[in-house]
Amino acid sequence: KSTLEDCTPSKLVSKDPLVQEQHADNIQRKITPWKSMNIETEQEDSSQRLSKSKGREYEGLIVVASLIDRLPNLGGLCRTCEILGVGKMTIPSALAVKEREFTGVSVTAEQWLPMEEVPESQLLEYIQNLKSAGWSIVAVEQASKSVPLHSFKFPEKCAIILGKEREGVPVEILNHVDHCVEIPQHGLIRSFNVHVTGSIVLWEYVRQRIQ
Repeated sequence: KSTLEDCTPSKLVSKDPLVQEQHADNIQRKITPWKSMNIETEQEDSSQRLSKSKGREYEGLIVVASLIDRLPNLGGLCRTCEILGVGKMTIPSALAVKEREFTGVSVTAEQWLPMEEVPESQLLEYIQNLKSAGWSIVAVEQASKSVPLHSFKFPEKCAIILGKEREGVPVEILNHVDHCVEIPQHGLIRSFNVHVTGSIVLWEYVRQRIQ
């Protein structure tokens, strides 16, 4: 009967993580994080994908996250916004991007995504200014006048308002939006996590423009 004491450790063989197996015909195209590659700063800054001078894919899309107060949700939403090419994201406090609970989920997305501090107390004035500048205001909420997400055609210049984690979008804000959409649900739980909601809605906006 063999025991662990009888086992001989196998020889460890180092392998370059950037080298793909020869037989693989469906490989990942993810970019390895820069910090783990020891790339010089000049090379990092010259990357087309990470260039700060490169415009956002959807400059007319603003994600209003000023009602969200949980840092992991803000960090995850920031990451989603950066990946999908959102023009700008608002947050309730600029200090949020310095917190570990935020950065642990955002994985540097805040460095590439334009961010604007808009406290909840200034949100109504902010959306009124957006409307005056030609933006359509779309709230994501289960309301009496909500339309299903899949049947809504997003305007190009669009500000999407996400609600508080528990209370959703306050009535005083809902009364000033142009449209209200909701994600069809078939389970017993009343709502999605706000980061998940934001991701689904943002993908629908993008999907309508890549068909």
